[in-house]
Amino acid sequence: MTEYLIDRLCDMGMTVNIDNSNNLYGQFGEADSYPCIVAHTDEVHKSKPEDFEVLQHKGTLFGFSNSEKCLVGIGADDKNGIWIALKAAESLIKAKKPVKVAFFPGEEVGCIGSGDAEMDFFKDCRFVLQCDRKGGSDFITKISGVELCSSQFKKDIAPLLKKHGYSETTGLTTDVYELKCRKLGVSVANMSCGYYNPHTDSEMTSIKELKNALSLAKSIMKLKDVYEHTATITRTYFGGYNYNYPYRYNDDWRLDFEENAANKRDIIYW
Repeated sequence: MTEYLIDRLCDMGMTVNIDNSNNLYGQFGEADSYPCIVAHTDEVHKSKPEDFEVLQHKGTLFGFSNSEKCLVGIGADDKNGIWIALKAAESLIKAKKPVKVAFFPGEEVGCIGSGDAEMDFFKDCRFVLQCDRKGGSDFITKISGVELCSSQFKKDIAPLLKKHGYSETTGLTTDVYELKCRKLGVSVANMSCGYYNPHTDSEMTSIKELKNALSLAKSIMKLKDVYEHTATITRTYFGGYNYNYPYRYNDDWRLDFEENAANKRDIIYW
């Protein structure tokens, strides 16, 4: 996925780099401030059979294996978020507008990538948006009692949420929460992006809700103000889905990740 994203971001004209923890960063344009959208590159599923394919039925995407005669999770958590991040960035780039994106590994096993991200990358961001929530109507502004964004940010997005059928609510840990816990000084938020039954074989995506989420994300990414915000942090650790969970993350990936971290590679620029 990281290799695919590098190719896509470079094709879009972004300056791309990757750090020691395999976090991927993209930037387009030179500006005093940037809208920023992030997603995570890992998923929680068993190894998929060779004949796994994604099917569409009446506006719903789901995975199926004919050899196994069963449903197979499609990884919409967080491929939906990746798709939205790419399309939202592409829209701004076509309009010659500045934008930043970041993609983190290991969110499902404890926000490993975002927990080791280069925080200087975000110092000139106006806000940081993530699409990593099930359903089609939740806009997460608080996680574990921690306020994620300023009152002005909430005020400015309120008409956009209403137009797209979203409402503010609380949520579970994800990368923007990790960034906020690391004292990111601007507003962050997480939002629904059309997937259901995450981390299970019956995972599916509503295409209609996915497209609606993209429309909302594009609207938010057009905001031009810097939404400064400082949170009072009471840290809660949830752990990762690889612990005592039936859909374990691939152990080979974990070994690769530790090997890469041990190499302490310099940032590589493309």
